[in-house]
Amino acid sequence: MSQIELDSLEGHWQTEVVNKSKSDAKLFISQTAFAATLPYINLSKTLLNGQVDQNLFTGLLVAAPICKEPVLLSYDEQKSVMEADDSIFFLSQGSGTPMATPFLKFIDRIFWNGKPPQTIVDGVFGVLWALHHVIETNATMGVGGDANIAVLEKAQNDEWKARILEKEELLEHQNRVMDAEKTIGNY
Repeated sequence: MSQIELDSLEGHWQTEVVNKSKSDAKLFISQTAFAATLPYINLSKTLLNGQVDQNLFTGLLVAAPICKEPVLLSYDEQKSVMEADDSIFFLSQGSGTPMATPFLKFIDRIFWNGKPPQTIVDGVFGVLWALHHVIETNATMGVGGDANIAVLEKAQNDEWKARILEKEELLEHQNRVMDAEKTIGNY
């Protein structure tokens, strides 16, 4: 369902998200994502004698440049939005959230000291460690496989671009995670 929501937003990024005010962009994402899943919700009501399949309600995590500034938004199952800021600068979404969020708080306490990571590299390290932790300890909740991480970064022309990190880029971070865990284990 999240993929259906993201697909419904794909053709509208520049006109309805990137170039709008933050409040207009948040509202557009919420309304468009919900509208994309509404036919499936209504179909489930028909098939389940008026009941809605709760599995059809999904959260959505969106990183986008809005008004030329990077914004991280988390939409819950009802499409209410929470925005990351300097006090809440990491958000997680999905079945691993109950484990990822406290682990990210641990990473924050140890490495980030209550402030957003200074670099993308520092953020990727923390996120990869949290994903590694969730994948290793919670595979039965539908979390598994390799970690995939995307970053939103400024290109040379001062435009924001989203980029999925290559496996080779994550390898150094994976080695740092193993080193950190070994150091903690030897303490």
